Amino acid sequence: MVLKENKNLIVNRTSRNKKKSALFLDRDGVIIEDKHYLSNPSKVKLCNGIKDIVKSAIENDFIIVVITNQSGIGKGLFGWDDYKSVTERMLFLLGDKYKISAIYANSYTDFDNGYWRKPKPGMFFEAAKDLSIDLESSIIIGDRDSDLKAGTSAGLKKLVHVLTGHGKDERQKIIKKTDKFGNYIYQSKRANLTLIKDLSFCPRCIFKKEKIPQIYPKKII
Repeated sequence: MVLKENKNLIVNRTSRNKKKSALFLDRDGVIIEDKHYLSNPSKVKLCNGIKDIVKSAIENDFIIVVITNQSGIGKGLFGWDDYKSVTERMLFLLGDKYKISAIYANSYTDFDNGYWRKPKPGMFFEAAKDLSIDLESSIIIGDRDSDLKAGTSAGLKKLVHVLTGHGKDERQKIIKKTDKFGNYIYQSKRANLTLIKDLSFCPRCIFKKEKIPQIYPKKII
């Protein structure tokens, strides 16, 4: 782990001859269940469908990158060592077969001007530089509007919103920012949006070049 000024990253660097697409994943509410300022590794539990979606991404030549806001550290509720323990437990539960290329985390709060804190796109740009990622062909899956804002700001063209974590509270706000063509709009930028219940509902065509459905399935709006 590398820690610098409220930023933490783990990067498994490999040589790349060309830019790769990435599946960006928020942590709490997407990879692991949101336990509200989680600091105890014994409480880490994987979200439904996470292993399958990571497996599909890797099979389609995507790399996996985690981007997570951890304001609980900045608020003094837990420390970086606690965060590290939770991260290690998450990686253990995922297993070596479901390889994550990098994890980016920050401890900034809403009162800080941290460029890494979502909805700002700093972690995306850092990952693109470190791992030679083609952001336009990459995907973000998140449970908060801030995840989608950050991804859109970074130039991603595919977004997925889940109802897990804070998703139920955020869904209607997100729908209001979506046009009739299924595009999420933020600061004049557009990205195709898919709304799902949880990762087990995620359509596998997400990793293809064509657009993916706006609502899948419709009954879970």
